[in-house]
Amino acid sequence: MSRGRNRKTKQLSEEEVFEMEQFASKTGANKKVSADLVSQIKIDIKFKNETQKKLSQSIRVNDVTICSGPAGTGKSIIAIATALKLLHENDNSYDKLILLKSITQLNGETLPPLPGDASEKMLYQNMSFFDSLTKLLSDKLTGDLVNSNKIIFDVIGSYRGRSISNSIIILDESQNISTSNLKTILTRISDNTKIILLGDPEQIDMKNKKESSLATVIKRVQSNPIEGVDTVEFTENDVVRHRLTTYFINLFKEE
Repeated sequence: MSRGRNRKTKQLSEEEVFEMEQFASKTGANKKVSADLVSQIKIDIKFKNETQKKLSQSIRVNDVTICSGPAGTGKSIIAIATALKLLHENDNSYDKLILLKSITQLNGETLPPLPGDASEKMLYQNMSFFDSLTKLLSDKLTGDLVNSNKIIFDVIGSYRGRSISNSIIILDESQNISTSNLKTILTRISDNTKIILLGDPEQIDMKNKKESSLATVIKRVQSNPIEGVDTVEFTENDVVRHRLTTYFINLFKEE
């Protein structure tokens, strides 16, 4: 499986989004996956700080976990690792892991249309998920799980009007999702489903930053607590990527 480098997130055209939604609607988890394939998922999570451990525990015990924090804190890989372990431990309960990401162009970037067919465009948009998966699993097992529809890359639009059951959903870059689109995902939850929202409020690429839903939903959940929904917040003290990551986070902070 090839991995992209020096990639940039871009805004898809309406035609490309429609094409990817049509592709996603035809690649649902309709195939039976052998128990042997799922049993090959072997992950030993080594937490680098208490907040990572808290995130993993929250995912395990709650139906919805909303996590925010700066770059380099390990939000995505901890969430994916925990979801894969749950998939392995509860294969009879969870049919699939669904990975979603907002399709938003970086501020100031103007890029040409994505190359390839719908599946190749989906791969391009979700390359960061592939990077995390292949750090945790072999390239071959990652490919087998994807080809067997045990792991599904999808777009938010394909879930309008649907109920999602027996699934674990990770929605990354949720700071770039509008409140209405976030509502679309959160109201899809059905029997035996977990939803994990991840994002960094300091990296909003939406043209109108006020439309970003992440900080809003965290504030509302904390003001209206309910069993089964939890929030986890990382800080700069939790950065583990590199000793310079925190330096550059602070360097580019808006005054």
